[in-house]
Amino acid sequence: MKGLFLKNIHDSKLVDVWFNSVRNSLWTSAGMVVAVSTDNIIAWVFTVISYLFLAIQVTHGTREPYEYLKKIYIYENEGKISSFAFSIILFYLRLSLMLTPIALVWWAKAAGKVPF
Repeated sequence: MKGLFLKNIHDSKLVDVWFNSVRNSLWTSAGMVVAVSTDNIIAWVFTVISYLFLAIQVTHGTREPYEYLKKIYIYENEGKISSFAFSIILFYLRLSLMLTPIALVWWAKAAGKVPF
């Protein structure tokens, strides 16, 4: 089960979760820009619902890949320094995965344009 770190990240489906989150955050960002610039109620409803679902997706959608990687790198090496180092790396990875799409939406609101 333990192999190359990047292969384990791929096998954990973290890559799929990341790209789904980024795609959905871009849709939510577009809704935010339209809602702010036009003050359209439908755009606001779309944006609020999309934002809530994005928050749910990034918090709950990252749990399974995170636990998969913890099983390989932390639970199997309990008590070792490598276990502690990987717990920090995986926590930072999950935190980044959760906060980046949300930050992208708020950046779009502040900038008034959709990234890319």
